[in-house]
Amino acid sequence: MTQNPGYRWRIRTISLVLLWFFFLISYLGIANFLLTAPLIRADLGLTYSQIGLAMGAAFIGYFFCQGLGCPLGERLGPRKLLTLTLLLSAALLSLTGFASSFVMLLAFRALSGGTLALHPSATWACMYNWIPRNELTRANTATLTSSTLAGVLAPLLVAALLQVMSWRYSFSVTAALTLVLAFVIWRNLRDRPEQHPGITPEELEEIRQGNRIVAHLSKPPTARALRVLARPSVLLLCLIYFLQSAAVWSCLAWTGFYLVEARGLSVTAMCLKMPIIFTVALVGTLLSPTLCDKLFRGRLRLYMAALWIAGAIFLYRAQAAQDINASVSFLALAIAFGCFMHSGVFWGLPRSILPPSPYMRAVSLIINAGQIGPITGIVVIGWIADTHGLDSAFLNIQVWLMLAAALILLVPGKKLSPGAVSQ
Repeated sequence: MTQNPGYRWRIRTISLVLLWFFFLISYLGIANFLLTAPLIRADLGLTYSQIGLAMGAAFIGYFFCQGLGCPLGERLGPRKLLTLTLLLSAALLSLTGFASSFVMLLAFRALSGGTLALHPSATWACMYNWIPRNELTRANTATLTSSTLAGVLAPLLVAALLQVMSWRYSFSVTAALTLVLAFVIWRNLRDRPEQHPGITPEELEEIRQGNRIVAHLSKPPTARALRVLARPSVLLLCLIYFLQSAAVWSCLAWTGFYLVEARGLSVTAMCLKMPIIFTVALVGTLLSPTLCDKLFRGRLRLYMAALWIAGAIFLYRAQAAQDINASVSFLALAIAFGCFMHSGVFWGLPRSILPPSPYMRAVSLIINAGQIGPITGIVVIGWIADTHGLDSAFLNIQVWLMLAAALILLVPGKKLSPGAVSQ
């Protein structure tokens, strides 16, 4: 007798839900630090430059440790690696709460970033094993929504925690949640579908059939890095992604400081404003592919330039607004347009202008440029805040957005067919 069809996909759905919570908890740890950074700075007596270095240290650790993910994943398997990274993250979150000096804080944040660098290899290996290839796009989109939703939930959690404990103990609570997820993943996740005791023959066959649909799509040959960099379009895209990533992460890292120290909000009040900002960003991200198709008819370069120019303008209006509610509203629009809405469409640009051979190498180079951007941007903003104030520092973010908008119009490319982006 055939079981209920709904049960056939239940096991791989559970695996996908576990990965969704994995991303959610990972971002919660990041958000915990960014939201409490004004309190950490005041408690440890740090300058803006020093707290900027502490925030940027996580990206430095990530950049240098990302190559460890693949060999560790092959040796341990996704289940062990996911559990290990969660255990390490929990330990480092707890240690962050006990940091008593700038050097300790810097070290813990760099190690936390190195731990985060192990995540992509483990999660992608798990998705590759569990999710049929013809479902991967939807599964990846679903997991990516967790980070934006965490931006809505994390400030509410931190605001509640700060009512009953200091910023130091808030990291212990985040660490405890991370440990709970490590236990759940260890108990319920397996490296491969056939290893799970609850998997049915029907579901295994569905996964195999889904993989056969795209089995003919072999990996294209990879071109040499220098040869790919010789293409002006790739160099431009690297520079654009560097500027854009610097602007995005600088804005996300320093918005809490701006609301607290330039606008006079308490950290708790700031945390209660942040969900508004991320809710607008979430809605904008979901609507972005459709807007690109319907309003700009697939003109990716023009669409992204318009987004970033709008983000810069809204950020300027947020600084100029006298009323705090108006300022928060403009900040929400600035972060939505300048930081999030391009994320669903940006990678359509290199895909539309590059042949298969250099595409994978070009994407790797562009991603590396995007990882250097936050390190540079966050530290530079801290230095400018020390020397000229937070308002001047945020003007720098606007300049980066405008430069990225101007440069993307110089990238050669073609208009995508109607509906291609939203699909």
